[in-house]
Formats: sequence, C-alpha cells, structure tokens
Amino acid sequence: MRRGMVYACSQIAHVREAVRSAISCKAHMPHLTRQIFVSRPVHQAATGMLAAHFDDVVVVDQLTYPHRPRFDAVLTADFDQAIFIDSDTLFLSSVEDVFDALEYFDIGAVLGPQSTYKQAIERGIYDILPKLPEAVREWNTGFLAARIDAPFRALARDWSELFGKCLQRGLEWDQPSFRSALAASRLRVVALPENYNFRVVIPRFINGPVKVLHGHADLDKIAGYINAHPGMRLYQPKREELRPAR
Repeated sequence: MRRGMVYACSQIAHVREAVRSAISCKAHMPHLTRQIFVSRPVHQAATGMLAAHFDDVVVVDQLTYPHRPRFDAVLTADFDQAIFIDSDTLFLSSVEDVFDALEYFDIGAVLGPQSTYKQAIERGIYDILPKLPEAVREWNTGFLAARIDAPFRALARDWSELFGKCLQRGLEWDQPSFRSALAASRLRVVALPENYNFRVVIPRFINGPVKVLHGHADLDKIAGYINAHPGMRLYQPKREELRPAR
C-alpha cells in the first residue's frame, strides 16, 4: 500500500515553511513518501531546495485555482492513502496511526473551531452552497487524511466546484465548500483529536501530547513548551504560555 504526505505550494514565500515541515516529517516518519505539488514558477525558483527535501515534486503548469494547488493534489495524488497537509506545520511526533484509522474510515480530519465563518456569512456563501443545518460543523482542511479511491475523487471534484462558487463571492477559504461536499457524500469521516492538527493561533484546552503544530507563527518556539505538561492544560497564544488546568 502506497502512503504519502502531500503538500501543495503556489508561492515561493511558502516554500521554506513547507521544507521545514517536510524535514520534521522525515525526522519522525523517515519511510513515508513526501510529495509536493507546485506551480511552474515555484519550481523554477526553488528546484534544488524542493528536490533535496521531497521524494516527489509534481509541477503543475495550469493550476485549477492559482492560489490553491491543494485541489490539484487531492484530484491527482497517486497514493492509496494520503495526508494532505498545509505548509505551515511542524511535526512533533509520528502520525502514522492516522493511516491505520483509514482502514475503518474514508477520511480523517479535525473539526474547525466554529460551525460557520463570519466572513462567509457576510459574502452570502451559505446561500449559494447546499443548505445544511447549523449543527453541521466545518472541518479544518489543513490536515486531511484520505483513502484515495473513486468516491474520494468524486468528493474532491464536488469540493473543487463548490470552492469555485465561493471564490466568485470573494471567499478564498475552502472549509465552507468542503463542509457541503462532505455532507453530500457517503464517505465515513473520523473526527481526529486536535492534537493531530493543533491550530496555534486559537486559545484552547488540550490534553495529551500535541503531534502536529499548525499556523503562521514561531512553531519551533511553541514546540519547546507545548508538551511540557502532558495533562489537561490551557494554551494561550497571545501570552505565549501554557497553564495546567485545575
């Protein structure tokens, strides 16, 4: 079975953080294939760096969406199972057990912090997407594990089409469109603990070791203290502190 960690990058400014993530991925999962989808300009500007840290560099001449090569990745990545991951991430330990979860589920992801986005509401996004109850939460797509098969490809196509409609309304986030596409599919999704996709810009309680940090921040610094207390604790990004829960 072919398993891989799949990145996507359309801007040279994001290449270094993708490389940092790939290095941390290799440190904890050395046998896992690391693949990255990039635009032609990014490849031309960073050929050596990409080749040094990724096992497979896929150059896309015509991106489906110029700022979202993620869709080209989910539509064409050649694996049996894959984790599609954002570049602004840092692995603190192995996450290979997520692949084991895909023996029981089709998709694995962490729930988003809210059911809907204020900016999406303001742009009328939920009026053009298939209607869903407010009780249906959104998922963070920055760490998306999937069993790659025909039903997943169908989901990816629907997701891409709905995202295009959101983009026409000026919304560049893909979570609302993923929420609708996933709800309309018959795929089984497992809600992963947020330890596997810890959004560092949001205050939260966390229990147990954080496995993946995610966000535009000093991830190396956060990695130095986030697991100092393994039990229930409160993370507060603005204060850069961690407090054991009482």
